[in-house]
Amino acid sequence: TYTATSSSTQHHPMPVPRGKVIGGSSAVNGTVFIRGIPEDYNNWASEGNTEWSFAKVLPYFNKLETDLDFDGDFHGKDGPIPVRRFKESDWCPSMRAFYKAARSLGHPHEEDMNHPETSGVGPRPLNNINGVRLSTAITHLNPIRHRLNLTIKADALVKKILFNRNRAIGLEVESSGELFRIEGDEIILSAGAIESPHLLLLSGIGPSQDLERYDIPVIHQLPGVGENLRDH
Repeated sequence: TYTATSSSTQHHPMPVPRGKVIGGSSAVNGTVFIRGIPEDYNNWASEGNTEWSFAKVLPYFNKLETDLDFDGDFHGKDGPIPVRRFKESDWCPSMRAFYKAARSLGHPHEEDMNHPETSGVGPRPLNNINGVRLSTAITHLNPIRHRLNLTIKADALVKKILFNRNRAIGLEVESSGELFRIEGDEIILSAGAIESPHLLLLSGIGPSQDLERYDIPVIHQLPGVGENLRDH
């Protein structure tokens, strides 16, 4: 768990839990498999991230899942991650109390929280089945561990991305107290919302004033890296 400091006037320290294991935070989170609202994605598209509109990310949401309760245009049926919801008969007392309170305030009943027009209260979609957490380690890595073109290296910490001018060519990695290089034609950075910008900064990509403060050589001046985190 990291400790973050709020940029608000209160500056209270906040715990930020991360899954530092194979499977990432899907190994420690609440297994709530819920999507953002379409307006958020469309706002990103309107600001220049055109590939992040809801219409363009929806096929990948569907490709990711096997929804055990719903089908149609907004749900997948043959993806690696199963998704289900508690039936009302299985709700615990706190669920019933929350649902009853929300309904008494006028919120409509909603069965499908991953429908793009949902606006009510109802059961959450979850990626756990029979008490088993379906993390990305289980759903994505376990089925393909046998592939000859895949190497999974545990207990390895990436220290920074290595560059040749402005092209990423590899990684500097620490394992068992030893530093070594891993090189490749294509480097994909997928370290989560906390570690991805952290690695970019350590590697010299970000606001130059932040990098220079820690004597990190600037590879690429890129404002915004490491800023504006919104955790829930």
